[in-house]
Amino acid sequence: MTMMTPAEVAARLRVSPNTVRRLAAPGGPIPCLRLGRLIRFDSTDIEQYENECRSTSIKAAVDIALNSTVSLPAAGSGLRSFFQKNGVRLKPTRSTGKRAAASTR
Repeated sequence: MTMMTPAEVAARLRVSPNTVRRLAAPGGPIPCLRLGRLIRFDSTDIEQYENECRSTSIKAAVDIALNSTVSLPAAGSGLRSFFQKNGVRLKPTRSTGKRAAASTR
């Protein structure tokens, strides 16, 4: 068990020490040892956090989406069904800006 400081963890994760402290907040994703104001992290916990942050399933879904867009019909229904299959709720939005109010002159 090797203990690390917030600065060491920040360098390893390539984030700021303040971000590390927020991640170590009570209920945060990184467990830590607190002795007064002193914060220390177990290197195995940091390694586990790094592994949990890797999202190969999302990368695979993005790769599939990018590769399948070539064969989508012009109406875009293939893209809509892809998002619906993956549990994404679509919000209808205007494709153009709101129409300007008519002049009263």
